[in-house]
Amino acid sequence: MITRKSQENRTNARLVIMDILKDGLFYLKISIMDTIYVRVKRENMTIFFVCRTTDSIESLRKRLVTFYKIQNTDMRLYLGDRLLDPTSNIYDQDVKNNSLLILKLRAKNQLEWEE
Repeated sequence: MITRKSQENRTNARLVIMDILKDGLFYLKISIMDTIYVRVKRENMTIFFVCRTTDSIESLRKRLVTFYKIQNTDMRLYLGDRLLDPTSNIYDQDVKNNSLLILKLRAKNQLEWEE
């Protein structure tokens, strides 16, 4: 049972605070919808993006199309050694503020990805 809900607007972030009544005790649940910075690196080029934690990895790949002039299906983003799922959002993939993502491309008419 939710007893109180308040919202505050802050710069580049929205903070939602809810007090939840459970077994006679109040629990504080905080949900932050942040705007974060991520860096996408490939070879000698690093691109900085501002995005929301609710943005999908696919939307980030679509934004990279303007820089590399290839289809977003020929791109893969990695956080460290872990391939990021394009259908998932940034928060679910545990991408934090100022994270470095690695971009790997598939060459035209080839099945292999860059190393």
